[in-house]
Amino acid sequence: MARRRNRAGGLVRSAISHLKGALGTSLRSIHLIDVRIGQIYTGVVLSTGHGGVAYNFSGEAGCQPVDEAGSISGKTADLALAMAEDRNLAKASVGIAVANALSSLVFQRHGRYRFVDVDVLDLIRRGDRIVMVGYFLPLIPRVRSKASALHVLERRPILDRGVSVLPEEEADEVIPEADAVVITGSTIVNKTIDRLLGLCRGAREVVILGPTASLVPDALFDRGVTAEMGIRVTDSRAMIGIVGEGGGTRQLLRSAEKMALLKTEEMGQG
Repeated sequence: MARRRNRAGGLVRSAISHLKGALGTSLRSIHLIDVRIGQIYTGVVLSTGHGGVAYNFSGEAGCQPVDEAGSISGKTADLALAMAEDRNLAKASVGIAVANALSSLVFQRHGRYRFVDVDVLDLIRRGDRIVMVGYFLPLIPRVRSKASALHVLERRPILDRGVSVLPEEEADEVIPEADAVVITGSTIVNKTIDRLLGLCRGAREVVILGPTASLVPDALFDRGVTAEMGIRVTDSRAMIGIVGEGGGTRQLLRSAEKMALLKTEEMGQG
């Protein structure tokens, strides 16, 4: 079982702190040159050419019009990062997208992060009790084939007779009993990630999954996450077009590649 350390403040604040430590005063010379708040994802492009995305809770409670609309492009990265902690989820998605773009820059500059060719199924053992936070439809049949029990926590009503789909309020009941927990990266945007990770103390594997889960992983690993599986944007111009035209995860992968990071003893010392 992975050791978990108690860290002051929320995960998002801690991730921002790691980025500021890695990039220092250069954050004040990096600007946002394009911002798109799409129907499914928010995308940003930095003056360094790096791009990042984050899930957008469009049309849901907590996602409000952005007061600064029309003036976000041109902001310096240090100011834009602060949006990640905003209660308005539309603004928070911009801040997390910026954090993911800056993380891509950190990955390029710092050799301590080692990407691995690992899939979620590689971390799940036959007979495991699995909880998924988020309805990952393409993944469910493969996980179910190995799991002794699979529960999916989902805030939206989902009709799937092949799997146990529970409301998110059931998290307290099922997550503490799980051997492995797979959590959507969108929980970073709405800040539910901190509470969910607090329920994962008995899990052998805790995986954060999806395009939003593309941060420098230190803050995640400090809180018991064992694997982060997100994306690295490889074509920022294509990504921003896809986001702006309402593209989802499948479309995003035309402009990005999957990436995975596993917690190691060295990484756990961050």
